[in-house]
Amino acid sequence: MKQVTNQTNDESPTSVKQKGRCDMNKMIHLTGKTTLTTAPSGVLLLRVPATISDPGACEQFELVITRALATRSQTIVVDLSEAELVSTVVLGLLLKLHRGVAAMGGEMRLAGVQPMVRRVLNICRLDQLFGVFSTPEAAMAAGATASAI
Repeated sequence: MKQVTNQTNDESPTSVKQKGRCDMNKMIHLTGKTTLTTAPSGVLLLRVPATISDPGACEQFELVITRALATRSQTIVVDLSEAELVSTVVLGLLLKLHRGVAAMGGEMRLAGVQPMVRRVLNICRLDQLFGVFSTPEAAMAAGATASAI
């Protein structure tokens, strides 16, 4: 599998001045690692760290989404196994990813969704929009337009 990593050093966080819609008018510390891995089947797996729930990491996550869309993969699986909570900014970025993949005739799937994140998705009715799977492996193995919770 081909893997691309977008990482900040956990031991010495990188300070990033947020811009645009993520502007917090202060310095934000980003930590963690987001990886993009392409499986032999062509499915793109986007693994996000627990810090995805931190609105300060939105710029980094948006960059990874842009890279994921640039691959033009027909199926993108977002592994949220480590994210116990997600912010509204993250929900918006997941919608951006979904729209981008759908515009190319593809599908985005969520995997490893934790109980609180699942509840948020349910309240917002996003669980009806995204395919939600128990594990990344199940999401990657599923056929086109399949969904299993």
